[in-house]
Amino acid sequence: MLRAARVLIPAVILVAIVGVFLPAAMNGNFVDYDDEDLFLSNPLIRSLDPTHLLRLFGTFAFGHYQPLTWISHTIDFHLSGTRAYSHHAGNVALHALNGVLVYLLCARLIAAARRIAPSRLRPTDLLAAGVAALLFAIHPLRAESVAWATERRDVLSTALLLGAAIAYVRAVAGTAAPIARPKALVPAVVLLALSLTAKAWGMSFFVLALILDVFPLRRLPPNPLQWRTRAHRAVLLEKLPFALLGIAAAVTAAAAQRASPDTMRSLADWGLIERFVQAIYGLHFYLASTVWPTGLAVLYELPYRLNALESRFLIAYVTVPVGLAAVILVARRRPAVGAAAAAYITLLLPVLGIAQSGPQLAADRYSYVSCIGWAILVGGALADKWRPRKDRVPRRVGIALCCAILCFLGALCWQQVRAWRDSDTLWEHAFRVGAESAIGHGNTALRRLRDGAPDAALHHATRSAEIRPDYAPAWVLQGRALRRLGRTDEAIIALERGLELARPKHLLHADLGHLLLHERGNAAAAVNHFRAALDICRDNPAYRAPAAQLGLGQALRASGDLLGAREALRSAARVESTRAAAERELQLIDGD
Repeated sequence: MLRAARVLIPAVILVAIVGVFLPAAMNGNFVDYDDEDLFLSNPLIRSLDPTHLLRLFGTFAFGHYQPLTWISHTIDFHLSGTRAYSHHAGNVALHALNGVLVYLLCARLIAAARRIAPSRLRPTDLLAAGVAALLFAIHPLRAESVAWATERRDVLSTALLLGAAIAYVRAVAGTAAPIARPKALVPAVVLLALSLTAKAWGMSFFVLALILDVFPLRRLPPNPLQWRTRAHRAVLLEKLPFALLGIAAAVTAAAAQRASPDTMRSLADWGLIERFVQAIYGLHFYLASTVWPTGLAVLYELPYRLNALESRFLIAYVTVPVGLAAVILVARRRPAVGAAAAAYITLLLPVLGIAQSGPQLAADRYSYVSCIGWAILVGGALADKWRPRKDRVPRRVGIALCCAILCFLGALCWQQVRAWRDSDTLWEHAFRVGAESAIGHGNTALRRLRDGAPDAALHHATRSAEIRPDYAPAWVLQGRALRRLGRTDEAIIALERGLELARPKHLLHADLGHLLLHERGNAAAAVNHFRAALDICRDNPAYRAPAAQLGLGQALRASGDLLGAREALRSAARVESTRAAAERELQLIDGD
């Protein structure tokens, strides 16, 4: 029976995960939320040359340090080119692996809590660990990390991080010595280092190891003030390699975020009160969404002006303190609850908005690692309830109830994965559940322009600007839609309004320059706007406005400055997207 359970339960986990994710994910395309930039026009994933792969360990592209993730994307590109299927299949495979790893970790922690070897676990214990793995793996909150090709970094880094956790528990559980043999910790250190090159999720692993040392490993007392004995200091010393790796990862992650324009929010843009409210809300959001997973969407955007008295925040002000107080009270008798809560907070701290990076107030993907502890807590509780000495009837009822809950979560997850099929389904789903965003409406406006539907584009661009008046693409897209509709005066007004309210301004200047030059014949004013756009790009090399260089050459030619026009057009000819037009303009100048 035990041998069959050891084989059957992981097989069921794999089949369930693949069944929920693979059909919908394999029919998915790249979406216009990072995917297109990462996979359709990204030179970083084009070459498997060893020299190029080594260079990936020195890049902060797209605001992340993730060389191992870039290498995995490069392999996918060589398998399927610019088609999405290998990227999605890879994510599903890694997520299935993570489901099995959660099962193995949960089983080891159950054994550690009982102070027995994993080989002595009963079939009901393994079944409880399997339930924990599926609670993690087929929950609707997992859809974003798996169905979004960009989030390969989540599933890859977590696989290695879970491997590090299992290796750590295996090295120290049941050891008679106060400190594990250094060689025994080498696999955990190596796996953590690899995980940090996929994504910096594991930067706080040394804190997680301390939590595990308190419970279930019981190598440290719950009170940190009692950690000053020689034996306990030896246990703390074990964490030095993990702490050094974590500090290095934190510094590198911060540098990568600073290298990406407009990623980090300054205190002037997002103040201390806003960060406090966001952090409290985040602690509430991920656990509440785990318990009641409705209204999930691709983006919960930072509000333009945060109202700290909004109902969703008021609820968090109550649930978080009450929840923390309850954990403190319960943890004295149920240390597993305290360990799960401590792991949850530890893993969420870097993404709660204290150092805000990105446009999101919260994100489903941030639950991927942080909520594993809650799933394991449920698995441990079920293992205790399903012990053979207890009545079989409640156990059977509990197993049936777990199966029903897992089927329900699996159906919700399958539905959530389908929302990621393409850009239209992604943003339509977000709007439908009430998660409107300036980025979502802006991306939809751009797609409608490409489809030749300027009226629809104008609607979405206008809504984008209403949500966030400081979002520059909203005004750019308004201007382009109005120009397509022949409403040039309104287009100029929209772009000028954008220059007053939004940033970055380089594309606004570039588009306004083209309008003034081609629709109004005002070459002098156009030159000023093109130069303003290029000055912004010069000050921030991450910005690109190749059309501004081309427009400057055209405007200078129209104003009679042929020497300046040649110089600008030669610069534009060095960029692939403007090369053909720039060369035509140069031929016209030579013809003159």
